[in-house]
Amino acid sequence: MTGKTRGLPDAERKCFLDYYFRNSLPDIVVRYHGTEYGDPGSEERLQKMANVLAANCRNFKRNDRHKYRAAIAHWEQDLEYLKETGAG
Repeated sequence: MTGKTRGLPDAERKCFLDYYFRNSLPDIVVRYHGTEYGDPGSEERLQKMANVLAANCRNFKRNDRHKYRAAIAHWEQDLEYLKETGAG
């Protein structure tokens, strides 16, 4: 969903974030993460999404900041979007 070669355009990433925030999670996510993401539209869901994006940024910066700069920039933009809008 992020990155130079396979990344979605900004508008599509925002739509994805809005959808993920406001709707039920796919069964595979629930199977692996249980109730960690909370209910659709909840503060818990928003916080978990932000934590995952922030962790991706930290981890990929440590791994190879230059190689993953496009993905890191996308995650940082997505974090800013969540902060500004509360996910739509």
